[in-house]
Amino acid sequence: MNEREKNQCPFFDDVSAYCDNELDSSGAEYAHIKECPICLGKVKSIQKLGDDIGTALSCPDDKEKIAGAASASVHKYLKENEQKKYTPYLVIFMRAAAVFAIFAGTLFYVKTLIDIKEREPLVSDTSETGFQRELSGNGFTVSDESE
Repeated sequence: MNEREKNQCPFFDDVSAYCDNELDSSGAEYAHIKECPICLGKVKSIQKLGDDIGTALSCPDDKEKIAGAASASVHKYLKENEQKKYTPYLVIFMRAAAVFAIFAGTLFYVKTLIDIKEREPLVSDTSETGFQRELSGNGFTVSDESE
């Protein structure tokens, strides 16, 4: 077994090879399948499927019976081994937390913009322009010619 699969069940091909006595008995997969109740359940299901197909093939004259039995066996096997896929609660929580964090960040950003605009109005109360402020800040006298 690969290092990645140390604590996992072997792949289906290994379980199938075990059923057909084609898996190396000295390998880690063989030892795992022999001791694991989940893998032994898969072995039992595969053997049952093989027996059902073998029984159906024992009457080669009745093609519809063979097809029906094989189809029923395969569907039964798939239904027994169907894995329900649930989203783990941690994943759901992390998604909700991410949405909340984005929403909170957006609200903080908007509030900060509003606070900045309240402190520094866009139009100043004086008639002095930015250029006039710059000149007077450098020691020049600014006079208003419109008067």
